[in-house]
Amino acid sequence: MKHRSDHLVRLTFFVTCFLLLTFSITDAQDQPQPEPLGLRPDAPPYALHGPYWVGVQEFVVEPESERPLTITVWYPAMNPQGIPEEITIQNQGLPFFGHALDGAEPDQATAPYPLIVYSHGNYSTRLSQMYGAEHLASYGFVVIAPDHTGNIFANFGESYYPFFIHRPQDITRVLNFAEAEMQRVMPNMIDMTKIAVTGWSFGGMTAFQAVGAQLDLKTFDSIFCSRVRAGEAVDTVNVCGLMDFQEQLAALAGLEAAPDGPWPSLADPRITAAVAFAPGGGLAGMQVFGDESYQNIKTPMLLLAGSQDTQAIPELNTYWAYTHIGSPQKALIALNAADHSVFVNSCEATPWFVTEWKYYVGCSDPVWDMDRAHDLINHFTTAFLLDVLKGDTAAHAALAPDAVSFPGITYQAEGF
Repeated sequence: MKHRSDHLVRLTFFVTCFLLLTFSITDAQDQPQPEPLGLRPDAPPYALHGPYWVGVQEFVVEPESERPLTITVWYPAMNPQGIPEEITIQNQGLPFFGHALDGAEPDQATAPYPLIVYSHGNYSTRLSQMYGAEHLASYGFVVIAPDHTGNIFANFGESYYPFFIHRPQDITRVLNFAEAEMQRVMPNMIDMTKIAVTGWSFGGMTAFQAVGAQLDLKTFDSIFCSRVRAGEAVDTVNVCGLMDFQEQLAALAGLEAAPDGPWPSLADPRITAAVAFAPGGGLAGMQVFGDESYQNIKTPMLLLAGSQDTQAIPELNTYWAYTHIGSPQKALIALNAADHSVFVNSCEATPWFVTEWKYYVGCSDPVWDMDRAHDLINHFTTAFLLDVLKGDTAAHAALAPDAVSFPGITYQAEGF
């Protein structure tokens, strides 16, 4: 009798699970679908809104730690009423206007989804590229963006040197949170076998570290800082100050002393791809990693730059990094004549840049229409991540050099 009872319990459990899954899939299919629109009518294919509605929630990683990390999570969501995707998120006392559904039910129908972790720029915010995070979520990715505590707007002017160690450590902390806590609050939503890291500016450098770029301060000193001391080069953001901060960095990395050569890697082996938007800073920021560690990077990489970037000179940052990384699958996109801020939110999403900060260049570009630039950035980034994380053959074909012919874009690629 007990055996029959156990059998009925198990049967009831499996039937219930089947019905719940069936209803979930049916609900997802029957609900209104988002319109496939881009920011502009001439948006390229992968810049059109994807097939998923976008939900957003916020959490705190390790709230009791010395450096708790506030994160925003964008994800494929349910929207049975077809409510417009509109949201205002407050961050550091400032409103960010986006396009997502606050706290929407996760769309489990085709879960789990690949994970993207976004790293913001120096003294910036996790919301600095909302348009990109929302867009990726609409294509079936979960996107997590942390505030790098201590290196946000509120810390402007403070030393950024510790973050050459803190930032890649933060990426690992976020992945640990996704693997443990996120599975509890959003069960089965994240595929921890398919992970990419993206980042803008200093966050682009963080993306490189997350896939294997190692500090090599001795080499950096010999190829750049020695020229600064001799008056042959100008260190616009005082990256060479790292040379006086080596022992503190070593302590943060858990080392007894600063290495006399390449530092130990802070890469997380769970990461399988990376995207860097205008990585680096000043004249030679990316060169803090030296040549050797770039050759060791084998993960697929997408690099994007503005050819007239005045804050991360592309010839000594993005372009330099592209020629040195050893990945057999890599692509480089230059937005001709664009500057550093072309990759972040437009003034429509962050109007206080203009109205309160009087800093129009922080949310605009001197040459590019931001909507056009963001459509192109979304197109390339989405196609790349669909290819390398989902095996999408059409997206892969869209990245072939002979398939890319947009005005204002210079493109080169290997492995596509």
